[in-house]
Amino acid sequence: MCTAVDSNVVPCAVSQVTVNGDTIFKFAFGHSCLQPIKSAVTYDHLFDIASITKSFTATAIMILVEDGQLRLDHKVSSLMPQFDGPGKHAVTIRQLLTHSSGLPARTSISKVAKSREMVIDMTVNTPLVAPAGSREIYTDLGFILLGEIVSKVSNLMLDQFICEQILAPLGMNATFFNPDKDKVAQCAATELIPSRGGIIQGEVHDPKTFLMGGVSGHAGLFSTVSDLTKYCQLFLSKEDTKFPHILSARSRESMTYNHTAHLGVRRGLGWSLNPCSGFGFDPGAGPFVFGHTGFTGTSIYIDPTLNLTVVLLTNRVHPSRNNESYYKLREKYHSALRVLVQ
Repeated sequence: MCTAVDSNVVPCAVSQVTVNGDTIFKFAFGHSCLQPIKSAVTYDHLFDIASITKSFTATAIMILVEDGQLRLDHKVSSLMPQFDGPGKHAVTIRQLLTHSSGLPARTSISKVAKSREMVIDMTVNTPLVAPAGSREIYTDLGFILLGEIVSKVSNLMLDQFICEQILAPLGMNATFFNPDKDKVAQCAATELIPSRGGIIQGEVHDPKTFLMGGVSGHAGLFSTVSDLTKYCQLFLSKEDTKFPHILSARSRESMTYNHTAHLGVRRGLGWSLNPCSGFGFDPGAGPFVFGHTGFTGTSIYIDPTLNLTVVLLTNRVHPSRNNESYYKLREKYHSALRVLVQ
């Protein structure tokens, strides 16, 4: 990681590694901001975790499922009647969680929409590009819908629900949407976007979430390495007594079970399961390894067979997203750690 920082693969890297719940390795190298003034990163810096937010939204959905307020095979249209059009009445909550709804990967929403309402309206009205359940297509749109479903069913805004039901019980006091102004200096900078006034810092990077006021089911959370390590531990706990009751062991196991084997891919509920291209899984990873990544350069990686958790936070999009050399970094890092702990 020192080499990656020194060779400008990433401006900074912060990581925490645990085995059996004990931290065996942690570091903070490089600069949280390069422009306009260089600033050294610390272990307590906040990072825009981007799509790792999807896992928290999935956990929120599972809380509602466990409480009997939702079913995984609930039809989305029964909860959101405006989700209408050819094939849409077949789409289920499970399919949104596993990226198998048939919704497209890319749209013009972030270029056309001007407000939260427009993002939601355009998402709801986006046509399917494949029959529900027939293909795996990684997409933000399903998790935008899931965030709205959490709000509708719980009668709470998504950020409030996640805070009250997940973050507070786990003691994740440094994780939130929309950091307060006094925390901006503690946030790692992301991309230089002239249309948004320059370097983005302390404000969500994702364009759709930005239009939605910083809160969405697919992106928006800011967190620290230590807080995300607490979250990872939740999914290694076999005994419900070890943690505040957020989800039963059965629900957590369901989230990391392969629900898309019939499609020839490995998707859990809000989690990517090894092997799954593009999510930092190393060649030595076994079939029970799972995790998620964020576009900004963040990742969490969990190996239940080794009781291993790895949180790696970088701001690889700072000052530009044109950084292809970054993509192999996570895989190499996880490979090196596997040799260390085995």
